[in-house]
Amino acid sequence: MAPNFCLLDRTVAEAIASSSPTTQRSIARWAARTVIERADLSNTQWVLDGLNALEEQVALPAPFDGLFNARQRVETDPALRRLRARAKPALRNQQLARQVFAVSSLTSAGATDPARAALDATYFAVADEEDTQLLLGEIRSKFLPR
Repeated sequence: MAPNFCLLDRTVAEAIASSSPTTQRSIARWAARTVIERADLSNTQWVLDGLNALEEQVALPAPFDGLFNARQRVETDPALRRLRARAKPALRNQQLARQVFAVSSLTSAGATDPARAALDATYFAVADEEDTQLLLGEIRSKFLPR
């Protein structure tokens, strides 16, 4: 996803790539947590289990062992299907996409390589948002030196 991230904001992507592994891990955790909250998934237990594992810096549990598995879980989880069903019909696909991007960010944040984790988690966190520049600005101010 790093090449795609460069299309969104090459300066931020390069700054993340050149930051320390500790900073990269912090960015990955922040991105995942932020997009999970924005997608209204912070009360979903299996998502919380993934976030907790990420915070504890241990291997992520299933379904976060692969992008396909995490995305499939979003699509088939009965509680999330009910949540989407309550949305206005015109917004259901958008809500599904936001949830898929959120679990993709969390899955990516658990990558072994800190740079890959930060770049991919951030890409998935901002790619489907109207507030892309706002979120990238938050990353700049919180994590990246001037």
